[in-house]
Amino acid sequence: MNEDDDSIHKQIQLDGRESEPKATEGGEPVGPIKQFYCDLVLVLTEPKLFFESRFSETSLSYALAFGIIVNWIAAALSWLTRTIRHETIFDSLIKMRETLQELPFWKNVPDNFWAQTLPEPTSIMPAWGLEIFGILVSPFQTLIRFTFYGILLLLGSLMLIPRSDHQTRDGVELKTTMKILAFSSAPLLVGAMLGFLPLGLSSVIGAIYAFVLIVFGLSIRFRVSLARAFGVVVLPGILGVTVLGCIIGVFAGLFFGLIASIFSGFH
Repeated sequence: MNEDDDSIHKQIQLDGRESEPKATEGGEPVGPIKQFYCDLVLVLTEPKLFFESRFSETSLSYALAFGIIVNWIAAALSWLTRTIRHETIFDSLIKMRETLQELPFWKNVPDNFWAQTLPEPTSIMPAWGLEIFGILVSPFQTLIRFTFYGILLLLGSLMLIPRSDHQTRDGVELKTTMKILAFSSAPLLVGAMLGFLPLGLSSVIGAIYAFVLIVFGLSIRFRVSLARAFGVVVLPGILGVTVLGCIIGVFAGLFFGLIASIFSGFH
């Protein structure tokens, strides 16, 4: 084998090695489960390092799979916590029935009426079945949420990041915003693990942590200040609420105008 063939052979080896999973210190490739765990720990503990280096090594499909798995596990843990604390849909129905039975109007209602207000264990879709169904469809809900909010972040980025500043690490595109959302959902798993906290503090902690990671990720990947990245996240929401409020106001005005015209016709 001559030198040219040897150099080509080495180049093929290097190219093949780059496509393999990231190697550990021992030289063995990292499995998908261990890679998921390493990325989860890294984005939670060292987000700057993650978004600067590891983020660019991942594909959109891997990021979406990461976010879906995180949200799926979080949904299951949340259901388990609510079951232990008696806060499921079935428990809520029981509490609502007990509250109504204490009211004077409902005290004389026959018992057979109350027996029909709760699903029987042999029914086609009992209350616990709704909980399980919600966990099963969680991956689809998560994917839709990543797409919807990814579009909102893209619009916010296009509005607040001047075209002259679009020479970013990845470019201002939907792929990047969806990846940032997927990896930034990692704190939701932390919030689910803290489900024992009172007053819904676990959900608040997870949501705030995720929001901070989104801002941090946008700032690093798009090379903008934290203040501008914060605006990218908040501005689409403000515009959406404003537009929705205007639409509701127009329809409310038309409705009350119609009611006023109807009543004025009786005079």
